[in-house]
Amino acid sequence: MGGAKDTISPTLVKAAPLNFTPNFKNRTIELIFDEYVELNSVFEKLIINPAMEKFPLIDRKLRTVTIKIKDTLEANTTYSLRFDDAIRDVNEGNPLGNFTYVFSTGDKFDSASFSGRVLDAETGKVDSTLLVLLHNNLADSAIEKLKPRYITKMDGKGFFRFDYLAPGKYNVYALKDEGVKRYNDSALPFAFHNDVIEISDSTPPVEMLFFKAKNRDVADPDAGSLPETGAKKNMTEEEIEESKKFKYQADFGGSGNLDIFSSLHLKFEKPIKTFDSSKILFSDTLFKPIGGYNFQLDSTAKDLSLNYKWKLDTWYQLVFLKGFAADSAGITTTKNDTLRFKTKGEADYGSIKLELAGLDFTQNPVLVMLENNKIYKSFPLKSPVFNDKLFKPAEYEIRILLDRNNNGIWDTGDYWKKLQPERVLAIEKKITVKANWENEFLIDINAQEEPDK
Repeated sequence: MGGAKDTISPTLVKAAPLNFTPNFKNRTIELIFDEYVELNSVFEKLIINPAMEKFPLIDRKLRTVTIKIKDTLEANTTYSLRFDDAIRDVNEGNPLGNFTYVFSTGDKFDSASFSGRVLDAETGKVDSTLLVLLHNNLADSAIEKLKPRYITKMDGKGFFRFDYLAPGKYNVYALKDEGVKRYNDSALPFAFHNDVIEISDSTPPVEMLFFKAKNRDVADPDAGSLPETGAKKNMTEEEIEESKKFKYQADFGGSGNLDIFSSLHLKFEKPIKTFDSSKILFSDTLFKPIGGYNFQLDSTAKDLSLNYKWKLDTWYQLVFLKGFAADSAGITTTKNDTLRFKTKGEADYGSIKLELAGLDFTQNPVLVMLENNKIYKSFPLKSPVFNDKLFKPAEYEIRILLDRNNNGIWDTGDYWKKLQPERVLAIEKKITVKANWENEFLIDINAQEEPDK
């Protein structure tokens, strides 16, 4: 009943000293707005360049934001305080976007700028939580030992921009902000540019690829635990007896019939300690033995996969003889069991045709198809057209791996060896393959994205 909702951001009506003041000697800055304001995570969102050793004391009262400088300022230096959306009105939380306060301790202002983009080398996607850093100390070890000269954030598409820079030579990096803006963990995302950047009033943008040089060690939650006995405190007799049974089930990938391009998975309730493949008989429905298959137990010892080149629309069966496996508690099967299953037919699949514009075949492109963020299939590309008559119906994400060493897999980078990671191009639009249908798609891998406004 109070009228239209307030959607207007606060307006700066006075700054003391004025924005873009030269020969700055003050210790306090006051920003006065046309309405009551509040601060939103200002210590996380405010970016000061060049970085100050001591973060300013920032407070607000009614319509005024006060900044008290605690650090000793450098002579003849342009400083910028970028607030992003840290200043908002009190009533509706409307942010004051893209506000930067600039001053110079000399009589001139640095006006050089520098921009670019940072993408995930392995996925072609963006992590906008990374920071981009400029070091004017050009030693390789500076990123490990020293604070950066300038810092900026990326937008939601991975683009970044520096303004009010002093011209000169810089190394540029991107890394995960974990409190210390230095590269000290090769398991964290990190990017570097191979060449020193000469920043001036007309520096061309750069693109960098971030990567993890190695995977972070993940503690095994089961490590050091005692073997399971099946008996737990406060269990009923029926529950105790049930826990002593050897349990497993077949996984057909969420459908009744098995995908001919997948493995048959046997899921066990407890880790398998011993397994005898000679006590599993794989045959057709007339008990005629089948060859050319293998079993594989995963690292959890709870997933046993049967790998075989399946035929379309065909019945198979597995006979599990008594004692074919025992779990970590020493429990085993006490009787034979038979599993009958059928594979999908031709009508359960769709044909697919992809026309890929803009491919550079000198870079050994590999088509990577992902389903639910997991790689479903990958294919080395020798022409701009990819065809497959039998493709599993699903929604797929598409990536193009530029396979530098032609080994069929993505390879990471190494800063100390000055080795960049292999690049993956992400196709923003997903495709949906329908069953019993001719699915055709035209994809331009060079479609350009623009920075957020």
